[in-house]
Amino acid sequence: FGVISNNLAMAIASVSNDQSDLERALAMMNGLLKQDPENPFFLDTRGHVLAKLGQLNEAVRDLERSLSKTRNKEAAHLMLVELYRHLGMPEQAAQHQSMLLAEQAAPKAATR
Repeated sequence: FGVISNNLAMAIASVSNDQSDLERALAMMNGLLKQDPENPFFLDTRGHVLAKLGQLNEAVRDLERSLSKTRNKEAAHLMLVELYRHLGMPEQAAQHQSMLLAEQAAPKAATR
């Protein structure tokens, strides 16, 4: 049920502005991360939920932790660019912007 809960929490973060919905999504992710604290997908989703709740520093923490373990670095870098800009940290935003551009320019492995 972890993947389903993760996907549900990400969907809530993507479309809802309702505080109680977002808090439920955060509770789901906290529960999943208790079971699997280094799961990059769970960290990424919780980062998105935290950002939507306005907990930007906590969101940055989770997204930064997810980066070294995730395959989809582009989405994490993009979100970190936005968060660092909102936090008034242009150097960190520029660093992630550069990493985002490098990810986008890198050849992608063939998928089947």
